[in-house]
Amino acid sequence: MPKRMQQTEKKAFLYIVFSFAVFLSLISFASFFSSMYEPLRSNFKLIHLVLEFMSISVSAIIVSNGWVAFTHTLSMNRLLFSSAFVTVAFFDLMHILTFDGTASFIKDHSVSLTLWFWAMGRLVESAALTFITFSSSKGTASRSMRWLTYSCSLLLAILTSIIVTLYSDSWPDLLQYSRPTLFKKATEYLFIIIHLLILMKSITTYKKERKIEVLLIILSSYSLIFSSWLMTFYHSPGDYLSFVGHLFKVLGYLFLVNIIFKINIEHPFRQVEEFSKRNQLLLDSVGEGIYGLDSEGQTIFINKSALHMLKYTEQEVMGRKLHYLIHYKKKTDFLTPRENVLYGRPV
Repeated sequence: MPKRMQQTEKKAFLYIVFSFAVFLSLISFASFFSSMYEPLRSNFKLIHLVLEFMSISVSAIIVSNGWVAFTHTLSMNRLLFSSAFVTVAFFDLMHILTFDGTASFIKDHSVSLTLWFWAMGRLVESAALTFITFSSSKGTASRSMRWLTYSCSLLLAILTSIIVTLYSDSWPDLLQYSRPTLFKKATEYLFIIIHLLILMKSITTYKKERKIEVLLIILSSYSLIFSSWLMTFYHSPGDYLSFVGHLFKVLGYLFLVNIIFKINIEHPFRQVEEFSKRNQLLLDSVGEGIYGLDSEGQTIFINKSALHMLKYTEQEVMGRKLHYLIHYKKKTDFLTPRENVLYGRPV
């Protein structure tokens, strides 16, 4: 296993152990953490706003990166995953706007309404992560599908938000006496079960493939399990357990966006780098001198045989005009100031 991967696994293990220790401490020493959190309680609306905007920002990164990357990959799976976060971001935005004291232009702030938007966002996120984890299809889609898929996700989010706003008061209560109801806990346990299934599937896959993106799915699901679990324990929407639950949600989303960067940016760059190294090895194995120039005559690649024939080092040749090195080089290996200027050597 590469050393870099070993270091990543160690960091992941430390995060898993630390997160579990934090979770147990929060549950076991409730009075201690509650007293520590008390000075922040009055600022929970601001804290909640910041954390939710962080979640929305991460969702927006997933959406925008998926939009751009689709033109190169044409992957249907990645398109559906990234477009799902259009809906997630919209529900999180509605969760903010309907939260009491956040948006002054919304007069009817219902606790049940804002909790339903939280539940809707988590449901779509869980479904998207389940799909990308369990789907084995590697099909491609036409470029026109990007507009259609993203538009449908936005339309679904808008229509669902209208339905939730109009009818959520007649739905089961999610909060009574400032505590989560049995139905609210059931929804959170549903998300926990979904992410446990994702976690087990990802662990099995990771043992076989040892891919960094699978490890990140493990960490994301692990964080989102704690997020949902803590939401079943709080005594009021503004207490410390709710705060940490929101924090774990942000961490879970950050691991997801890291997957996007790994797949769409870092992996392609490494593939190009490895391809370049293989080409260089192939060129160096050839006995004849081979070099390549750009449109301005500057050297962009050269093999060892050519360097040996010209009696130059790679540093002296790369990015320089090879014509002057070959035809105007003095027998003494010294060049005139004019020749130095012609191909870029310092005078």
